[in-house]
Amino acid sequence: MASSVTELRDPSFNPTDTMRVSSLPPLPGGHGRAVLVAQLESPQYFRDTPATELTDTLAPYLLRQGFEPVGDTATEPPLLDRWVAVPVQVPGIETGGSLLTILDDNAETFFTGPVFTPARWRRAALESGECTLYYGPTQLDPASRDFPNQNQRLEDAARDGRLLAARVPCMDRATLRNAAANE
Repeated sequence: MASSVTELRDPSFNPTDTMRVSSLPPLPGGHGRAVLVAQLESPQYFRDTPATELTDTLAPYLLRQGFEPVGDTATEPPLLDRWVAVPVQVPGIETGGSLLTILDDNAETFFTGPVFTPARWRRAALESGECTLYYGPTQLDPASRDFPNQNQRLEDAARDGRLLAARVPCMDRATLRNAAANE
């Protein structure tokens, strides 16, 4: 599949509109958390002036939020306790499918859409109350169930310095409602 680059002249464009998210059960030899991997459908860049180089619009935002570059998937990234991932199983969506919403620390939508969340992923994420969110070009296929291949692609991207990561709270809707009611 050919890659395309979208050059943005308007910095207010939300690049997450073209984002896809993959889920992976806890990685073998990894940090033990369920994994979410966000990547843009096509790279989104912003150019201030014709003389400057293209700059990824999302990575600087994530770095300001507390995401850190990672070189391997075994290292546990920092916790961003004001972010939240909420998977919702919906009748009619294929088995293992969820609608997933990820909110940033301003309660703004970072991602919302369908994501394949196998039982192992949901169990690990909801029992621990956290998942690891990676961002970067990984070439993961959100529909793939070939977890060994997906894990290898993620590890390759980390080793190549293409990933940012953070741990984010993960809870179902009922837990989120109870937490909001107690504040």
